Amino acid sequence: MRFKPYPKYKPSGVEWLGDVPEGWETKRLKYVGWFKGGAGFPHDDQGVSGESIPFYKVMHLGGAGNNEYLSDTEHTISEETAVRLGAYVFPEDAIVFAKVGAALLLGRIRFLRSRACIDNNMMGFQILHPFAVPRYIWHAMSLIRFDEIANPGAVPSLNEAQISSQQVCFPSKVEQSKIATSSTVKQPRSTP
Repeated sequence: MRFKPYPKYKPSGVEWLGDVPEGWETKRLKYVGWFKGGAGFPHDDQGVSGESIPFYKVMHLGGAGNNEYLSDTEHTISEETAVRLGAYVFPEDAIVFAKVGAALLLGRIRFLRSRACIDNNMMGFQILHPFAVPRYIWHAMSLIRFDEIANPGAVPSLNEAQISSQQVCFPSKVEQSKIATSSTVKQPRSTP
C-alpha cells in the first residue's frame, strides 16, 4: 500500500524530518507525555510470583522479540513493596525502553500490557495528551536514534531531558490511527 502525496508541504523545522504535510504539527515529546526512570530492584525482592504488580528488568525488552508488548515476567511485587522501593507504577500501555548500556543502543521500544514497574536501567513514557495515539507515538519513537542522542562512553546513557526534547510530527488523530495501523510502517529496529 502506498499513500497519496499531500497537496502542500511545509518545513518541519527539524533537520532530520525535512518537509511535512501542511496540516501537521511538530511537538517535543515533553508536551505529549511524561518520562520517568525505573527503580532499583534489590535481589531479595526478585523472583516473587503471585503479587499484583509485574516488575520488568531491562532483559525483558529483548525477550519480547519483535512483539510490541512486553511478555510475562517472573517478577511481581505488592503495592507495599512498590512504595518501599520508590518504584513508580506505570499504567497499561505506557511505552518503555532501555536508558543505559548496550541495551539502549538496540532501540527496543515496547508497551506494557498491564500496569507495572520497571528497573532503573529502563525509562517509561506515559502519554498524557488527548491528541496522541499511543501506537503512533510508539512508531514515531522507533525512528529516534538513541545512539545519536545518548551520552557517549563505555556505558552510554540517556536521560529524561534528552529524550523529552525530541520532536515528533503529529497529523490529526484520525491520520495517526491510520498510519499506526498501516502495514507500510516499519517495526522498531532491533539493532542500531
